[in-house]
Amino acid sequence: MARDGAYGRAIDVCDVEDDGAATRARLYRSTRGRGGDARAPPLARVLGEKVRFPSRASVALRAAGARARWTCDDRGCRVEGFDAAEASADGPWRSLEAYVKLAIWDGLLARTEATRAAGDVEVFAPRNGTNVMWHRDGYLPGEYIGHALVDVGEGGEDVGGRWFEHALADDDASDASTTDAEHVVDFGNQSIATRLVCAENFVPIDASGGALVVFEDAVAFHRSPKTASRALERESRAIARFNFSAYDACGRTVRLASPPNATWRPFDDRDRIAELSGVDVARYVADPR
Repeated sequence: MARDGAYGRAIDVCDVEDDGAATRARLYRSTRGRGGDARAPPLARVLGEKVRFPSRASVALRAAGARARWTCDDRGCRVEGFDAAEASADGPWRSLEAYVKLAIWDGLLARTEATRAAGDVEVFAPRNGTNVMWHRDGYLPGEYIGHALVDVGEGGEDVGGRWFEHALADDDASDASTTDAEHVVDFGNQSIATRLVCAENFVPIDASGGALVVFEDAVAFHRSPKTASRALERESRAIARFNFSAYDACGRTVRLASPPNATWRPFDDRDRIAELSGVDVARYVADPR
């Protein structure tokens, strides 16, 4: 796709799907600045027929009102801190362990030098006005956050809720940011991010179909879509939220990696996002400056 519009114009993507694998990943990188490291893309989406956050684990996490800690390696995943009944073969934590192993380890980390990963997971439903400003959560480089939608309805009222908004902005960006009053997507809304986030580094990602979206918090901005306000008001946009890091055999932090022979191309999800969000992402033309 030619870079004929502003949204995502400075973003490249590559698809990774190993023969016989149960998952496929799409990696995202900026074409400029520190986000342009081809070997450590800071943003990824994982899909697969079985990559859907398990409903039993969602119910159990909400009932517990707490985060579940987990560790994972090539042998499997282990959720910590639950008694024998909760950890039974047909219990909710076994389904959570299978999900983490499939979506995070097999989907993203198996092609890196990681020998183990550790993190936690919770399920929450943001209220309207929560996290709708561009932000980072303050984690160190190499710390990842993962988001997957849980129990989002297919009705029209939740149309704006079935996508995630990210931005791969450079810390030395100039005054490229803009507020586009004609469209739903607004970029000029918060302190330092006002100077950094703009249309060309904006990355809307289709979150339907059980997708898990993972990003390096120190590099990528994120926020709740403003177009999801009705779902946020009803607290019906439930999200499974992961925090995790991966380590090699020497205990060094490992980042996500793209294959050495990866084929990168311009970001091409705009038509799908327009369908989900009602935002005409093809009409907006970047300021040639």
